[in-house]
Amino acid sequence: MVIADGPHLTIKVNGHVFAEVIDEYPSALKNGIIALQQHAGAQMEIQFKDPKFKLLHGKP
Repeated sequence: MVIADGPHLTIKVNGHVFAEVIDEYPSALKNGIIALQQHAGAQMEIQFKDPKFKLLHGKP
């Protein structure tokens, strides 16, 4: 699961926080496309099963 709340990004795998980032770099994009990628290295194939996207509206 990836949760993007403004510059705060949280990545969870199997319910556990895997990575958390706050990107306040001035030239960071504020909107755009969502891209999934693999790391560089040996040739490999990756698959994503049933990706789901949910727009989270403003905080209560």
